[in-house]
Amino acid sequence: MTEHLSLMFLTAVLAACGATPAPRPTPPAVATSAPAPREAAPPAEPAPLAEPAPPAPPAPAQLTADLLASERTAWDTAKPVFDKACASCHTKAGKKAAKKKLAHFDMDSYPLGGHHAGTIGSTIRDVLGVTGKKPTMPYDKPGSVKGDDLAKIQAWTDAWEAADKGGAHPPAAPDKDDD
Repeated sequence: MTEHLSLMFLTAVLAACGATPAPRPTPPAVATSAPAPREAAPPAEPAPLAEPAPPAPPAPAQLTADLLASERTAWDTAKPVFDKACASCHTKAGKKAAKKKLAHFDMDSYPLGGHHAGTIGSTIRDVLGVTGKKPTMPYDKPGSVKGDDLAKIQAWTDAWEAADKGGAHPPAAPDKDDD
């Protein structure tokens, strides 16, 4: 006990002088019983694999180009159907072309012209009966575009609307109600 007090006094004096005391020896542990057997440590869990980062979204210009390319591919597939069912009224060379019909929907170039050009996807679906409305076109044979032909046109209207919603088309002029 006296040794312990002396050690404490010496430590206090050294601390007051700014010196650091030597480390104290630790007394040996007194074994009172047999040491407990050590259990093997479970194997370490492997670190979870980091999930790959999602790909960066395409740049707006690339997204616009992709949307327009998909639309154009769908148009090229549907164009023979448009030529067969719509060109007689909606091209300048069509036998039944009229100024009013061309003003609504003009197929002489792509993208399409006419005051319905800004809503052409939904307009064509409506007039061909895709939306459940009674078909009103083609003018001389309403409802005659069916099956695979109708599916090709619907695929184009879907691609057109995707491009439109993606901002690939210029803003539409307001539609006129003189159908």
